[in-house]
Amino acid sequence: MYKKNITYSLFIGCISIIGFFIFKNWTSRNGHETKIAKIQQLPKSEPRPEVKTVLISELSQKQIRLISRTNPCYLPLLRDSTFYPKGSRVGFQYSDLYNSHLGQNHPYANRYIVGDFNTLNDEMKSRGVKEFYPSIENLRDFDQVSEKVKEFLSNYDPKSEKNSQIDLKVDSSDFAQLEALNFYNQVWKFYSEPIESTVNHIGNQSFASGQSVCLCEAHEDTLQLIARFAVSSKRLDIKLTTAPDGTVERTHFQLLPIGNFRHYYAPLYHISSRNWETQRDYNELDSLHDLKLGAINHEVTFYRGRTELPNFLLMKPDSAYTKAMHGNGIHEVALRELSRGMLGSPNSIGCIRVSDFGSKFCRWWTPQQANFFILYQPDRYFSSLEN
Repeated sequence: MYKKNITYSLFIGCISIIGFFIFKNWTSRNGHETKIAKIQQLPKSEPRPEVKTVLISELSQKQIRLISRTNPCYLPLLRDSTFYPKGSRVGFQYSDLYNSHLGQNHPYANRYIVGDFNTLNDEMKSRGVKEFYPSIENLRDFDQVSEKVKEFLSNYDPKSEKNSQIDLKVDSSDFAQLEALNFYNQVWKFYSEPIESTVNHIGNQSFASGQSVCLCEAHEDTLQLIARFAVSSKRLDIKLTTAPDGTVERTHFQLLPIGNFRHYYAPLYHISSRNWETQRDYNELDSLHDLKLGAINHEVTFYRGRTELPNFLLMKPDSAYTKAMHGNGIHEVALRELSRGMLGSPNSIGCIRVSDFGSKFCRWWTPQQANFFILYQPDRYFSSLEN
């Protein structure tokens, strides 16, 4: 009887436990369903709108004008006749930015240069110039480079004694790393303090500052500013005077590329050759890099056979501009009387002068036959300021 009662009690207990779990499961499920029902009764949120990519070709002239104030890569697309010689084409199309020599599918065909040569702003005051140096992360040349090498290049400080003592070693079988190391030795270690100036001074004269060359890449949804370097373009010309004893004296006089001389600079050039310099040895890695950019060249340019013009990028005017001057180029400041501190103001006799680091980087980055647009408004090109 005792065993029978125990068995009966166990049976009742099991039934109770099972019943408890069934009830709990039912109430839990019923509560869950109730929550679902309540959620379904709430007002539905509006779907998030799709972000539409705005193509460059879809931008209005108002948008282009606004963007070009901070990013001169957009200037060639601005259809403003004040930036162009009279009687010439006004403005370019997006497709005109591409390098037709390399072909549109070439990885560097979308690289072009803009010469932003105004020194005065809308208030007719000095714009000032502030250099913008390239970022290693934005250079597609280093997509295959290790993070260690990228980090070294990104954090490199030429003024740091610690950095100058680092021996950056890479695997001799890894071509991408070797190229990066060569870039460091040939270009990056010449990195200098970016130029920033509002007014430039030479002797007792002061000039408005603002001229720069901008290295740009064209993409369907943006025109990317890779770097901006302060430059000095034309203000002077040479006067030759023969003395009674037959000697020839060379002096300079002011001759700005404005007014009747506005045709001196064409709105569009092509970089037809990319010369070298005596300061650096030209090695096999340099030639392989040049080959990727369109042409191998280790020639050095000398002005009148005497003065070296380092890293000379020869500017050939587009065939549409028959009156433009030939023979000018972008090169490192080479004359003692025009220091690095004058960059940003027109003070050359025709060429586009840039800093030591700027000239080396431009030479390394620019593809053969890259388009070079020179744009400025004659009344804002040059201003001599009172001290």
